[in-house]
Amino acid sequence: MMHPHTRLGFVSEKIGNGVFATQFIPKGTIIWVLDELERKLNEFYINSLDPLHQEKIRKYSWRDGES
Repeated sequence: MMHPHTRLGFVSEKIGNGVFATQFIPKGTIIWVLDELERKLNEFYINSLDPLHQEKIRKYSWRDGES
């Protein structure tokens, strides 16, 4: 779940989308937490997908350092 004072917005063709603060967020504030709506995908699952879906997942997902 994202912090309520953020929004998704387009940056550029090269970068794509980004997350922007809509209000001041103090340094150290948690801006995202894993909740029941989020999905964790392991490498085995990702590799089992067709190349198009693998590409999209690798482009638009975030690695948490555990995998």
